[in-house]
Amino acid sequence: MKLLSGIALTMLLLSTSFAQANETRMSWLADSYLIDNLEKGGTWEVEAFDTKIEYLCLKCDGKVAATIEVIAPYEALQHVSKQARYLSERKSYCANLAIKNEGRCISTSEIGFRGGALSGFESRHIADGEGKIEVVFFYTEGQRDPELIKGTITDSGAISDPRELLLWHMAKLTLWW
Repeated sequence: MKLLSGIALTMLLLSTSFAQANETRMSWLADSYLIDNLEKGGTWEVEAFDTKIEYLCLKCDGKVAATIEVIAPYEALQHVSKQARYLSERKSYCANLAIKNEGRCISTSEIGFRGGALSGFESRHIADGEGKIEVVFFYTEGQRDPELIKGTITDSGAISDPRELLLWHMAKLTLWW
């Protein structure tokens, strides 16, 4: 009887390990009803990869696309904080846009979501003739490396703003869902 119990426990542990090995960081979102509802409604085409998800709006006026990606580890490095690192990288990006005459940065402001449980920045810029909104959250879960969850919306003069949709999908990647 103990042998059978031991075998059953071993099989359970092995099957759990295999299931976790096949799961990617984006699985929480890619396998959720949030994506199913978008595709069933015929409003968005969604393609999931290991570290990012790409969205293409099928019913928006104008071309609207979005991407959510996870950058890990995202640590402070030589900066005071992860937030300071992001702002430094943003300043460098904006300077390069201006120097190369490929666009311009419009704004960067602090944001919070889910009652402030998720905090980060929202930045707006124009690059290659398209308006872009970049939303980032700084996230650390348990023993996972610190992450930067980044959502980018690109539009070519579209009126639609999928920012709210993107925020909810980004939150699905955290415990604060």
